[in-house]
Amino acid sequence: MLGAALTGFGFSLVYPGFGVEAVRRVPAQSRGLAMGAYTAFLDLAQGLASPALGLVAKRSTAERRVSRQRHHRALRRARRVLADGAPGDHRKDSPQ
Repeated sequence: MLGAALTGFGFSLVYPGFGVEAVRRVPAQSRGLAMGAYTAFLDLAQGLASPALGLVAKRSTAERRVSRQRHHRALRRARRVLADGAPGDHRKDSPQ
């Protein structure tokens, strides 16, 4: 809930600020067109970026899970090798 509130607060500052810049840079007779283009492209960017970033997050999570599994597997192997001795390691058989 807090994340949504912070996002809304940030967007309430960014949207009009960039809108002012979009309108300020065009002649007076084209301000309506500039504001319409600004709104359309902002909506398009949000519509495309949200699902794309969702896919990135999903893939990142899956990769992290696989990486974590590989890490645990490597640790298990290392423990087993340390406990059993490496192949060809005769220290285990020699008196200490």
